[in-house]
Amino acid sequence: MAQLVNLPFQERVIFSRLPLAIYQEIAAHLRQIPEVKAQLCPLETDRFDYSQSQVGYLQIEYSQSLSPSDRQQLESILAFYGDRYSTPQRQKVK
Repeated sequence: MAQLVNLPFQERVIFSRLPLAIYQEIAAHLRQIPEVKAQLCPLETDRFDYSQSQVGYLQIEYSQSLSPSDRQQLESILAFYGDRYSTPQRQKVK
């Protein structure tokens, strides 16, 4: 019988023009969920622009077997910030 492997799920979350401090706050909230990792990834540009976010995206990783309540918490956190700032783009990595 084949054994199921619990591979991590990775996703990029991009909020347009979101300040660094807010990205850090979102990451801190997501890290409070067991088995969720959140990492800020830098903007990929050679030019500094004060009107742009200095964060390219928020990379989140979690187990595919994340409990429904923890998954709902993750979605609620992203929705909270999406309602206040802008709806994020979400891109699956794996």
